[in-house]
Amino acid sequence: DFPNSIDQVVGGFVPGQYEISFYAEQRDYSDSQEILSAYVGGVQLTFGGQTSVTPVGSGDSWTLYTSDAFTVSGTSEDLLFEGTATQGNDDAAFLADVSMQQVATPEPATLLLMGSGLLAVARRLRKK
Repeated sequence: DFPNSIDQVVGGFVPGQYEISFYAEQRDYSDSQEILSAYVGGVQLTFGGQTSVTPVGSGDSWTLYTSDAFTVSGTSEDLLFEGTATQGNDDAAFLADVSMQQVATPEPATLLLMGSGLLAVARRLRKK
């Protein structure tokens, strides 16, 4: 159980690599500061290698955050956001426009074709 969290089961996945994007902003109140962590299927996501984000701005200055790629193996997963107060006594962060998208991974044939092309270019440059 996460006391300062929201979660929902999301379905319709095809197993593969995904990333999550959302907008967030900090509540404009005194010295409050909230950090957000996200989990999919119980696994904590990273954002540029970091395990949480610290929303900035307030009023109407939303910031877009996108996770690093993660693996989904089932057709439905639990998506959870957890907020943690780091300072102040009335912390809150706001979320909007949460989306999950599959990350395109090149097929092996595409990689082979690209590698062959690079070798041909290298040979041509070497002959000159």
